[in-house]
Amino acid sequence: MAQYPVQVRIDRPPESSRLWAVLTILWIKLIALIPHLVCLMVLEIAFWIVFIVAQVAVLFTGRFPKGIHGFMTGVMRWQTRVSGFMFNLSDRYPPFALRSVPEYEVDLDIEYPEKSNRLLAGVTVAVMVLVVVLAALLGGDGHSRSNNGVWLNQVGNFRWILAIPHVVVLSFIGIAAMFVWFIVQWVILFAASFPPGLHRFVGGYLRWSTRVNAFVYGLTDKYPPFSLEPDAGAPAAVPAAVPVAEPGPPEAGA
Repeated sequence: MAQYPVQVRIDRPPESSRLWAVLTILWIKLIALIPHLVCLMVLEIAFWIVFIVAQVAVLFTGRFPKGIHGFMTGVMRWQTRVSGFMFNLSDRYPPFALRSVPEYEVDLDIEYPEKSNRLLAGVTVAVMVLVVVLAALLGGDGHSRSNNGVWLNQVGNFRWILAIPHVVVLSFIGIAAMFVWFIVQWVILFAASFPPGLHRFVGGYLRWSTRVNAFVYGLTDKYPPFSLEPDAGAPAAVPAAVPVAEPGPPEAGA
């Protein structure tokens, strides 16, 4: 069994910033992220549009357009870095980049699939068309049309239904991760260190949710593992065979 095609690398820094911990406690850290949030709002509109284009392409060709896959991976990579910074998994301000940045503590890589599932793409396109038709028939004011866009994103994407078990589990893990994240700010304030075990847990939550999002948006068709670990899906180590000494020739006189 090959390693899961969505890999989220989260390196723990040896020290954490007391200043960022204070700014996080006071919710001022969000102000520093405003430029990223503005950029991501624009990118997410493009992300959703090209996702629809990609599903139509997969339906007819069985292949996810490589350029679109790279763009969507880049947007998710950017989102993951911003989330990692917000969670204090890294204190370095995230780069404004879609590309991989190996020197940054948080990074994402999604293996390009040579083939994609036509059935899943077909159902997704069909459900989206149904949602659009229902929205047109129901009409409504501007607020309703805005809600229709949300419905198209959440309900129109059939893969969300397949991901429901993950969404349920992650809702509970997310509550625990937010509680840990809040407590950790006070630990950093006094010890200037994000405890390794807690760093793995919060980072694992981000890793798990990122894998689910990658599946939901068709960047991989392989169902995500229920795991916080970075090596989920990797083959288990096979113990080395113990050599058995072959019997030698019988001794003379035996």
